[in-house]
Amino acid sequence: MSISRRDFVRALGLSGVALHSSSKAGDSMELMNPRMSSSNQPFNRLYDAGFINLSSNTSPRGPSDAVLEVLRGRLSPSLGRYPENTGLLVEAIAEKEKSRRDQVLLSTGSGEVLVGAVHAFVTATRPLVIGIPSYETPVATAELLDLPVKSVPVDERLQLDLDAMAEAAVGAGLVYLCNPNNPTGVAHSASSIKKFVEQVQNTSPETAILIDEAYIEFADDPTVSTALPLALNSPNIMITRTFSKIYAMAGLRIGYALGQTETLERMKRTARFGSVTVLSAAAGLAALQDSVRRSWEIEENRKVREFTLNAFRQIGREATNSQTNFVWANVGQTSKAFRDACFELDVLVGRDFRPIGNHYSRISLGTMDEMRQAVKVFETVLTENE
Repeated sequence: MSISRRDFVRALGLSGVALHSSSKAGDSMELMNPRMSSSNQPFNRLYDAGFINLSSNTSPRGPSDAVLEVLRGRLSPSLGRYPENTGLLVEAIAEKEKSRRDQVLLSTGSGEVLVGAVHAFVTATRPLVIGIPSYETPVATAELLDLPVKSVPVDERLQLDLDAMAEAAVGAGLVYLCNPNNPTGVAHSASSIKKFVEQVQNTSPETAILIDEAYIEFADDPTVSTALPLALNSPNIMITRTFSKIYAMAGLRIGYALGQTETLERMKRTARFGSVTVLSAAAGLAALQDSVRRSWEIEENRKVREFTLNAFRQIGREATNSQTNFVWANVGQTSKAFRDACFELDVLVGRDFRPIGNHYSRISLGTMDEMRQAVKVFETVLTENE
């Protein structure tokens, strides 16, 4: 496989280098992780000037200045040695979450924890239970391992159907519950999650429950809060968090799980969770200490989300009450058709979610300026056939 000069420079992070070659599909497409791809469009257009990428639920604002300064300070010959600071990051996470160090499982992104949970708890006779649509990594992992999956459709409010999922959980190995849910954006209250966990524990006490809280910091519904107390006080319950969203550090790959020690040890016996680098650990430590930037990121996201939701209402399209950094909007056509039309106008929105063919599209939130431009594209695409 050949790599173009454009792709090589981007891989190095030298975005300021002037490159004047034309954008076209080519061998660079092979560099993409197909599970991260939002479409079959040419990857090397995504970084062209003026192109707006609203496909991956990452922050357009990037890491804080404090994080960037720490990263610059760690660029030295010491990178030739193994990380010495990952233990400090685990301790900092434990302190933030008011847990013990042995109740934290550090990983290169929270996705690795989802994979590990399937390996640890799902068997040929004990299936995975998951809502649909929801984040696909657990299903993809189970299918790769030829393990059974019970998919439970969301209800008429596009929320995870907790009653149906509890019923399906009887005899299951693992329940995956994304709260707030990706891609629908809606969230369940802390009391609803607690009731669900207690129901599953009563009817199927050997079933593990993984509650994915990748987006929970963005929730402004006062009834929504973390299920961490349940994870720390109950066996076979765990939550996952990531530095990719609220801390805008998706490129540095840090995630973690929290739960009782034996629950996490069971996963460690069956899966690997990567090795967080010295740079990532340093950045994570700085991010955890920067509470001002965290609050600012939440507020910026809230303002952009409200603007985008209002824009869809004005167009006459319904969208869910998002508690995340993306919106889930009814675009009146297949998500692929909407995505392809937007791409022609230099905006990329999210990939397809099961069930394929639904009329909703997941749109990540960019900066306010980006969303003002993107909304004009959405209005053009949504009204051109009316």
